[in-house]
Amino acid sequence: MCVARFAGTLLSLGVVASGHLRTSRTSDPVDQDVGDCFALHHDEDSLEGCLLAYLQKYMPSWDTTNLGTLQLAILNDTVDLSLEARQSYGWAADIPWPIWRNWVLPFASVNEARNSWRSLFKERLANLTASPEFRQLHRIADATGKLNSVLWTTVSPGSTIVFKSEQTPKIYDPMSTIAFGYTSCTGSGSLADPCTKWFCSAAKMDGTEVFTEQWD
Repeated sequence: MCVARFAGTLLSLGVVASGHLRTSRTSDPVDQDVGDCFALHHDEDSLEGCLLAYLQKYMPSWDTTNLGTLQLAILNDTVDLSLEARQSYGWAADIPWPIWRNWVLPFASVNEARNSWRSLFKERLANLTASPEFRQLHRIADATGKLNSVLWTTVSPGSTIVFKSEQTPKIYDPMSTIAFGYTSCTGSGSLADPCTKWFCSAAKMDGTEVFTEQWD
Protein backbone atom coordinates (compact mmCIF):
# COMPACT_ATOMS: atom_id res chain seq x y z
CA MET A 1 0.00 0.00 0.00
CA CYS A 2 1.30 3.43 -0.91
CA VAL A 3 0.62 6.35 1.44
CA ALA A 4 1.85 9.90 1.75
CA ARG A 5 3.71 10.29 5.00
CA PHE A 6 5.40 13.04 6.95
CA ALA A 7 9.09 12.84 7.68
CA GLY A 8 11.15 14.88 10.11
CA THR A 9 13.47 16.73 7.77
CA LEU A 10 13.28 18.52 4.48
CA LEU A 11 15.30 16.85 1.72
CA SER A 12 16.31 20.11 0.09
CA LEU A 13 15.81 23.79 0.75
CA GLY A 14 16.14 24.65 -2.91
CA VAL A 15 13.23 24.97 -5.32
CA VAL A 16 12.47 22.02 -7.54
CA ALA A 17 12.81 23.32 -11.08
CA SER A 18 9.93 21.22 -12.38
CA GLY A 19 7.74 21.93 -9.40
CA HIS A 20 5.62 24.78 -8.18
CA LEU A 21 8.08 27.70 -8.38
CA ARG A 22 11.25 28.47 -10.25
CA THR A 23 14.20 30.57 -9.15
CA SER A 24 16.24 30.68 -12.34
CA ARG A 25 16.76 34.06 -13.93
CA THR A 26 14.67 34.83 -16.99
CA SER A 27 15.05 37.13 -19.96
CA ASP A 28 12.40 39.47 -18.53
CA PRO A 29 13.82 43.02 -19.00
CA VAL A 30 12.33 44.02 -15.63
CA ASP A 31 13.84 40.97 -13.94
CA GLN A 32 15.00 41.78 -10.42
CA ASP A 33 14.66 40.03 -7.09
CA VAL A 34 11.47 40.65 -5.17
CA GLY A 35 13.45 40.57 -1.93
CA ASP A 36 12.50 39.45 1.58
CA CYS A 37 8.87 40.52 1.76
CA PHE A 38 8.71 40.19 5.56
CA ALA A 39 11.79 42.34 6.12
CA LEU A 40 10.93 45.00 3.53
CA HIS A 41 7.19 45.43 4.01
CA HIS A 42 5.52 46.09 7.35
CA ASP A 43 2.04 47.24 6.39
CA GLU A 44 -0.54 44.74 5.20
CA ASP A 45 -1.17 46.12 1.73
CA SER A 46 2.48 46.36 0.68
CA LEU A 47 3.26 42.94 2.16
CA GLU A 48 0.41 41.32 0.23
CA GLY A 49 1.56 43.11 -2.92
CA CYS A 50 5.09 41.78 -2.46
CA LEU A 51 3.87 38.20 -2.01
CA LEU A 52 1.64 38.43 -5.08
CA ALA A 53 4.59 39.77 -7.06
CA TYR A 54 6.74 36.86 -5.91
CA LEU A 55 4.13 34.26 -6.91
CA GLN A 56 3.67 35.83 -10.33
CA LYS A 57 7.39 36.25 -10.97
CA TYR A 58 8.34 32.66 -10.20
CA MET A 59 5.26 30.69 -11.23
CA PRO A 60 5.80 27.96 -13.83
CA SER A 61 5.62 29.03 -17.45
CA TRP A 62 2.43 27.06 -18.05
CA ASP A 63 0.66 29.09 -15.34
CA THR A 64 1.56 32.45 -16.86
CA THR A 65 -0.70 31.74 -19.82
CA ASN A 66 -3.62 31.55 -17.40
CA LEU A 67 -2.54 34.39 -15.13
CA GLY A 68 -5.80 36.33 -15.31
CA THR A 69 -7.84 33.42 -13.99
CA LEU A 70 -5.28 32.64 -11.29
CA GLN A 71 -5.34 36.25 -10.13
CA LEU A 72 -9.12 36.24 -9.83
CA ALA A 73 -9.62 32.81 -8.32
CA ILE A 74 -6.51 31.65 -6.49
CA LEU A 75 -3.62 34.06 -5.91
CA ASN A 76 -5.39 36.49 -3.57
CA ASP A 77 -6.73 33.65 -1.41
CA THR A 78 -3.27 32.10 -1.41
CA VAL A 79 -1.68 35.24 0.01
CA ASP A 80 -4.48 36.09 2.45
CA LEU A 81 -4.81 32.61 3.93
CA SER A 82 -1.08 31.93 4.10
CA LEU A 83 -0.62 35.16 6.07
CA GLU A 84 -3.59 34.30 8.28
CA ALA A 85 -1.97 30.97 9.11
CA ARG A 86 1.38 32.64 9.79
CA GLN A 87 -0.31 34.85 12.38
CA SER A 88 -2.33 32.02 13.94
CA TYR A 89 0.12 29.25 14.80
CA GLY A 90 3.03 29.34 17.20
CA TRP A 91 5.60 27.79 14.87
CA ALA A 92 4.73 29.82 11.78
CA ALA A 93 6.46 33.14 12.47
CA ASP A 94 9.81 31.38 12.97
CA ILE A 95 9.90 29.98 9.43
CA PRO A 96 12.68 31.85 7.57
CA TRP A 97 11.69 33.77 4.46
CA PRO A 98 13.68 31.60 1.98
CA ILE A 99 11.84 28.49 3.23
CA TRP A 100 8.44 30.13 3.68
CA ARG A 101 8.35 31.58 0.15
CA ASN A 102 9.18 28.20 -1.44
CA TRP A 103 7.52 25.64 0.82
CA VAL A 104 4.54 27.45 2.41
CA LEU A 105 3.37 30.19 0.03
CA PRO A 106 3.02 28.29 -3.30
CA PHE A 107 -0.45 27.58 -4.66
CA ALA A 108 0.49 24.20 -6.18
CA SER A 109 2.84 21.25 -5.72
CA VAL A 110 3.68 20.13 -9.27
CA ASN A 111 1.67 20.37 -12.52
CA GLU A 112 -1.67 19.26 -11.06
CA ALA A 113 -4.92 21.13 -11.77
CA ARG A 114 -4.98 24.52 -10.04
CA ASN A 115 -7.66 25.18 -7.45
CA SER A 116 -8.23 27.13 -4.25
CA TRP A 117 -7.51 24.32 -1.79
CA ARG A 118 -6.63 26.63 1.11
CA SER A 119 -10.25 27.80 1.36
CA LEU A 120 -11.53 24.23 1.36
CA PHE A 121 -9.04 22.95 3.94
CA LYS A 122 -9.84 25.89 6.21
CA GLU A 123 -13.49 24.82 6.20
CA ARG A 124 -13.07 21.02 6.33
CA LEU A 125 -10.33 20.92 8.97
CA ALA A 126 -11.62 23.76 11.17
CA ASN A 127 -12.49 21.43 14.06
CA LEU A 128 -8.83 20.47 14.28
CA THR A 129 -6.99 23.70 13.54
CA ALA A 130 -9.32 26.02 15.46
CA SER A 131 -9.11 23.94 18.63
CA PRO A 132 -7.20 25.43 21.59
CA GLU A 133 -5.09 22.25 21.78
CA PHE A 134 -3.88 22.64 18.19
CA ARG A 135 -3.23 26.37 18.48
CA GLN A 136 -1.11 25.86 21.56
CA LEU A 137 1.31 23.56 19.73
CA HIS A 138 4.76 25.00 19.11
CA ARG A 139 6.45 22.22 17.15
CA ILE A 140 5.75 21.56 13.48
CA ALA A 141 6.27 17.83 14.05
CA ASP A 142 3.41 17.78 16.57
CA ALA A 143 1.12 19.75 14.25
CA THR A 144 1.77 17.55 11.22
CA GLY A 145 1.21 14.46 13.35
CA LYS A 146 -2.19 15.78 14.44
CA LEU A 147 -3.08 16.61 10.85
CA ASN A 148 -2.03 13.23 9.51
CA SER A 149 -4.22 11.50 12.08
CA VAL A 150 -7.42 13.11 10.73
CA LEU A 151 -6.69 14.24 7.16
CA TRP A 152 -7.67 11.09 5.28
CA THR A 153 -10.96 10.65 7.16
CA THR A 154 -12.03 14.31 7.34
CA VAL A 155 -11.55 16.23 4.09
CA SER A 156 -13.87 14.00 2.04
CA PRO A 157 -17.24 14.19 3.86
CA GLY A 158 -18.81 10.84 4.61
CA SER A 159 -15.90 8.76 3.38
CA THR A 160 -12.27 7.89 3.99
CA ILE A 161 -9.75 8.55 1.23
CA VAL A 162 -8.17 5.24 0.25
CA PHE A 163 -5.39 4.04 -2.01
CA LYS A 164 -6.21 2.79 -5.51
CA SER A 165 -3.37 2.10 -7.91
CA GLU A 166 -2.74 3.65 -11.33
CA GLN A 167 -4.87 6.77 -10.94
CA THR A 168 -2.30 9.36 -12.04
CA PRO A 169 -2.80 11.61 -13.95
CA LYS A 170 -6.58 11.17 -13.93
CA ILE A 171 -6.89 11.67 -10.16
CA TYR A 172 -4.02 13.38 -8.45
CA ASP A 173 -4.86 17.00 -7.72
CA PRO A 174 -6.31 17.61 -4.22
CA MET A 175 -9.87 18.36 -5.34
CA SER A 176 -10.12 15.24 -7.55
CA THR A 177 -8.80 13.06 -4.73
CA ILE A 178 -11.37 14.51 -2.34
CA ALA A 179 -14.23 14.18 -4.86
CA PHE A 180 -13.49 10.57 -5.86
CA GLY A 181 -12.43 9.42 -2.40
CA TYR A 182 -9.38 7.53 -3.64
CA THR A 183 -6.04 8.15 -5.31
CA SER A 184 -2.70 6.50 -5.99
CA CYS A 185 0.81 7.38 -4.84
CA THR A 186 1.22 10.78 -6.48
CA GLY A 187 -2.25 11.88 -5.47
CA SER A 188 -1.58 10.99 -1.84
CA GLY A 189 1.42 13.27 -1.82
CA SER A 190 -0.43 15.94 -3.77
CA LEU A 191 -3.09 16.05 -1.04
CA ALA A 192 -0.75 15.92 1.97
CA ASP A 193 1.59 18.60 0.60
CA PRO A 194 -0.95 21.46 0.31
CA CYS A 195 -2.56 20.48 3.62
CA THR A 196 0.73 21.05 5.41
CA LYS A 197 1.32 24.29 3.52
CA TRP A 198 -2.16 25.47 4.46
CA PHE A 199 -1.49 25.58 8.20
CA CYS A 200 1.95 27.10 7.63
CA SER A 201 4.18 24.06 7.91
CA ALA A 202 6.90 24.15 5.27
CA ALA A 203 6.40 21.13 3.03
CA LYS A 204 7.92 19.61 -0.07
CA MET A 205 6.43 16.85 -2.16
CA ASP A 206 9.15 14.46 -3.27
CA GLY A 207 7.79 11.53 -5.21
CA THR A 208 5.09 10.03 -3.00
CA GLU A 209 6.34 11.40 0.32
CA VAL A 210 5.85 14.81 1.89
CA PHE A 211 8.72 16.16 3.95
CA THR A 212 8.35 18.86 6.58
CA GLU A 213 11.00 21.02 8.20
CA GLN A 214 11.64 21.26 11.94
CA TRP A 215 13.87 23.97 13.41
CA ASP A 216 14.04 22.90 17.05
